[in-house]
Amino acid sequence: MAKYYLGIDVSKGYADFLLLDARKQAVEEGFQLDDTHQGHRRLGAYLSRFIQQHPDAVVYAAVESTGGYENNWYGCLRALGEDLPVQVARLNPAWVKFHHQACARCNKTDAISAREIAEFQIAHPEQIRYNEPEEYPMLRRQWNFLQLLLKQRTQLSNHLQALLYITMPELLPYCREGVPRWLLKVVEQYPTYQAMKAAGVIGLSEIPHLSARKAEALLARIEEGIGHSNETSGQLIATLAQQILALDGEIERQKKLLEQLLEQNCQEARDLVKLLCTFPGIGTYSAVGLLLNIGNIHRFPTAKHLASYAGVHPVYKQSGDGQWGIHMSK
Repeated sequence: MAKYYLGIDVSKGYADFLLLDARKQAVEEGFQLDDTHQGHRRLGAYLSRFIQQHPDAVVYAAVESTGGYENNWYGCLRALGEDLPVQVARLNPAWVKFHHQACARCNKTDAISAREIAEFQIAHPEQIRYNEPEEYPMLRRQWNFLQLLLKQRTQLSNHLQALLYITMPELLPYCREGVPRWLLKVVEQYPTYQAMKAAGVIGLSEIPHLSARKAEALLARIEEGIGHSNETSGQLIATLAQQILALDGEIERQKKLLEQLLEQNCQEARDLVKLLCTFPGIGTYSAVGLLLNIGNIHRFPTAKHLASYAGVHPVYKQSGDGQWGIHMSK
């Protein structure tokens, strides 16, 4: 059996290919194909021709995980592998990056990246798992979308708190653990000192979870406010609060859709999520995240391997007479 290694560098809409033998010599010139039906057919024709010319060949292909751009090529090669001796794997981009640094190459092009992906397969076969099934793809897409919404909310919340520090710093003591929902409602409707004072205790206490006593304390705080609050900053604050509240509603809706998806389409994942939920402090949302990040638990022979994968294992260094460790913070 002769082993050949196909490096694939994926870009938006196309990919570069280079086939190497076990001695890291290019078998043929590299080429580029569009990520279209025609491009996939040409890849299939290329591999079929190569296998006919080398009947004892097995082709090991690899793509970097690039946030989804590699999925079409990965699926194409998995399909070709049903009829041809072709295996395909996803690689951690950090591995290829470190391989590039170890090779001390200065230039970086798509063609060079394709070569380095193929070379990495030859140099580190123990790191690669070929033909791994994509676990829970629908669940993963929904989870990734939720992560995106949460990231956007964090960005908006940080921007709002920075703006409040300039315009109404007296409100920041209420934001020690993020901006509470009642305060978002307040600054959405009354985003300036003047608007809050005009609303008074009666207007403020109409907001849910804002009692008359809390409204009085809030007005007392801003009585002699030192911030630079004006109409321009007010409309920015109101807009940010409105967007955060809208995102909160969408996040809750997407979490419910995640749970529905889990119940209706993912029997195996549902059972594993229920098992994870038996641990104190883990709910459905956290359990789904753990499941998607850990994947198949049988990949880890021991709990220490799992801790290492998660990056929470202790690390020690020794040099000369000195020895020191890096541990988890309390």
